[in-house]
Amino acid sequence: MNISVCESLPPRHKFAEYITFMENDPSLVAECRLRVCGALWGTGNPDISGMGMVTGYILETSIMVIIVSIFLAINNMKTSNQKYTRFVLANVASTFYDTALFFTLAVQLASNIILAKANSGLNTDGMGAITMKITWVISNLTLLPLLPMALGSYLFCERTDAGHELPTLTLPLAPQGRKVSNMVCLGGTSTLLSMCSHQERIQQILDAKNRQRFGLFFLCWCCSFYPFLSRMIANYGQSQIGGDPGSVITQDTWNEIIAPCFEDISSITSITDSAINFLGVISWLFVTVMLVYKVILLGMENTHQEQWMWLKRKNLTLETETMTESRMWMSLCTITIILLASQIWSFFRLRKLQRDMTKNIGGDYTDEQWTFGQIVSVIVFVPVFVETFHLIRYKKIYGPN
Repeated sequence: MNISVCESLPPRHKFAEYITFMENDPSLVAECRLRVCGALWGTGNPDISGMGMVTGYILETSIMVIIVSIFLAINNMKTSNQKYTRFVLANVASTFYDTALFFTLAVQLASNIILAKANSGLNTDGMGAITMKITWVISNLTLLPLLPMALGSYLFCERTDAGHELPTLTLPLAPQGRKVSNMVCLGGTSTLLSMCSHQERIQQILDAKNRQRFGLFFLCWCCSFYPFLSRMIANYGQSQIGGDPGSVITQDTWNEIIAPCFEDISSITSITDSAINFLGVISWLFVTVMLVYKVILLGMENTHQEQWMWLKRKNLTLETETMTESRMWMSLCTITIILLASQIWSFFRLRKLQRDMTKNIGGDYTDEQWTFGQIVSVIVFVPVFVETFHLIRYKKIYGPN
């Protein structure tokens, strides 16, 4: 390999210009595999698919599945331990949602910035084709775990007994700092009126908090639109490879250029690549449909009470107060977990391909290293475990008297 020639190769800013340069001397691909293959496909990016980020993605998905599973298991149980378990679950779910939401928002914003730079040709460092595909996947992978919690607000609410009471909340202005459970505000005594006043304030706070959670999830979804658009344009827009008008290289020539990059490794077939793209599109569209449906439900609840009550009788309102009402939400959770499994598979399949290619061409696969940012991405979810341990450790303080 002529090191001086390889080092003099220009960086890849725009695909068409880079391919035109490579076509003039195809032998450069074989001589400079590390430089050329890295520019075309990417040799890893720890900020996107490093060990710490991978741990963060898996933690977000795993914690969501555990919380939802426990909620479904105890939601309608009537045992002595159900009350405190529900209290712990509500607080842990709230802590997890807050940490996962801003983790997701950070990933979405970062994905927008690096994809915009790569698509415009401003900066393609570390953004080869495989890295871009991984970025599309993690956009879905971080968004999906928030969906069941954003639409199932009852998950964040406590109960004061094992019955079917509505949410409760501790307020500093409540009598003696105790929790005020929901009740029918009947009677004329001043004490009862005071309790009703506290209850109204509790409900207002709960509604405001639920609106905040849903609004922030909506913000994350908005930020996920550009990665989805980038995927759609790249996969289903006008191709620069092939014989179509506007293409810059024929399929045969392209195959010759990329052949040295994937020698002696198991590459991804066209069927697998299509499956990854299809599952990614379906995942984002599913989130979008459910988000729009929730917005419609919120509008109907406020302005069309008759239609709202009809949907509620049909168990189509995403309520989770009873087992019957939670059937649609349970279906939502099931589909979400299936789609999450598909995105995890896509992520690790692409990551393995990039790792094998990088090592095959003699490169340094940095995604297996723990860097500063990798540690930060793991620490993000530590508050969830701290909250769980704290509530279990001090059950005598927080538990029922």
